[in-house]
Amino acid sequence: MDTTPTTVTRIRLNARQANYIAAFETAYGRPATVTRRALLDIQTQWVGKTGPFGFILRWPAWLTNSPTFTVERAVYALPWSEFDQFQASLAPQTTTP
Repeated sequence: MDTTPTTVTRIRLNARQANYIAAFETAYGRPATVTRRALLDIQTQWVGKTGPFGFILRWPAWLTNSPTFTVERAVYALPWSEFDQFQASLAPQTTTP
């Protein structure tokens, strides 16, 4: 029996989550995946630092505990499309008369 899901569940990032992803992008670009070891290394470099949205950078438990973003053991897909949606939601809306 195939247990592979046919649809991928997506989340909507909140400001703290987007803060972490924005800081990650600034430091490391946009890789498709990240390992737990890399996250541990990043966390030690970022202790006490604040991200671009003003939140202190903390361990991304929302990423590492989510089956949505787990690719394999200790490898996680980064939520770039969700991050882009979050940034789009911050853009000022223009209306035409």
